[in-house]
Amino acid sequence: MTKGQLTMEYLVLAALSLALISFSLFSLLKISEVEENTRHIQLFKSSAIDLYNTGEELCAMGSGNSFTLHIYESVEISSDSHETIFLNSKYNSSFSKTTSCQFISITIPENSLVQISNFQGSIRIEVN
Repeated sequence: MTKGQLTMEYLVLAALSLALISFSLFSLLKISEVEENTRHIQLFKSSAIDLYNTGEELCAMGSGNSFTLHIYESVEISSDSHETIFLNSKYNSSFSKTTSCQFISITIPENSLVQISNFQGSIRIEVN
């Protein structure tokens, strides 16, 4: 073997190694991105379930009662009679629940402190 041939073989090995490292880094970044989206979806679900459970508790307690909640991820609430839809359009996640009292529609931004109250049989949410 000549010296030039050995250099070319090492160059090919180095290029192959760099390609494999690049592919590995790209895969790790994609995994991190998916994990971050999953975390935000879980925060949305947690916030929406907190709103739902608090609304149901307030409905049982009667008009005039209220609680303060911290909402971690944005939640859009829409209600049709006793079916309430909780939506986060940014992460394309939603679910619906049958509720005892009707929720008044609202969009709550992420990291918000909200006042949730029973106002004459309807669940009202105000962002503080």
